Amino acid sequence: MKIVHVADLHMEFSMCDLVGNKETVLVIAGDTYAVKKYGGILQTWLKDHCKRFKALVWVDGNHEFYKRPMCRVQNIMQQYNDEIENFHYLNDSEVWIEGQHFLGGTLWTNFNKGNPIARNAAMYGMNDYKSIKILHGDIAGRLRTGDVIELFESTYYFIQKHVTPESIVVTHHAPSYKSGNPSFVDDELQHCYYSDLEKEILEWQPKAWIHGHLHHNTSYRIGKTQVAAYSRGYNRHGTNNMVKELSI
Repeated sequence: MKIVHVADLHMEFSMCDLVGNKETVLVIAGDTYAVKKYGGILQTWLKDHCKRFKALVWVDGNHEFYKRPMCRVQNIMQQYNDEIENFHYLNDSEVWIEGQHFLGGTLWTNFNKGNPIARNAAMYGMNDYKSIKILHGDIAGRLRTGDVIELFESTYYFIQKHVTPESIVVTHHAPSYKSGNPSFVDDELQHCYYSDLEKEILEWQPKAWIHGHLHHNTSYRIGKTQVAAYSRGYNRHGTNNMVKELSI
């Protein structure tokens, strides 16, 4: 079974067409569509691509939630999961495909272990906190950094509980600073893009960890674990077939 992966397709700017076959699993690591604006088109795109591939494994990025309450987007994606036989939505969940274990979720960030400077920079520097709504009780309000830490912890503890050395972990946010785009090294927003999980990866040693979010292509190892990202980014020119084979 061949596995290919891509992230950050951002088809709100331009569509793309991925070429595959029934021997290949496609992993999409977030930021594909803004679901509020393009929900129906996304469903058609997913059904078409699920016919091309053995299976399609999906995690949400942050942009999926723009302009619509997070729980509503998650309900829509879960509905697609239930309706499309070989579409697998990972939202702090797992799936086995021909014996291969995939698990994951968005992962978000812990802001450098809750660092108040990182949290403050995010609140004033990231569009997420203006454009994403989440339920606070029964009322949908703007996303807060405290919400993000809770969401991060939910995915973190799910992975911790279920990961094995044979697992492939899929998240949107990165698990190490080593994935960073070099242009972000000294950026005050860098902790919005990754959390330092190298110690955990060395302990858990999953087979691979696929992510996106940084609009930066990377492939490296932490112990025995292959960490990889392959991103299209804000491409407005319709680039097609942006996938990368996972090398384990």
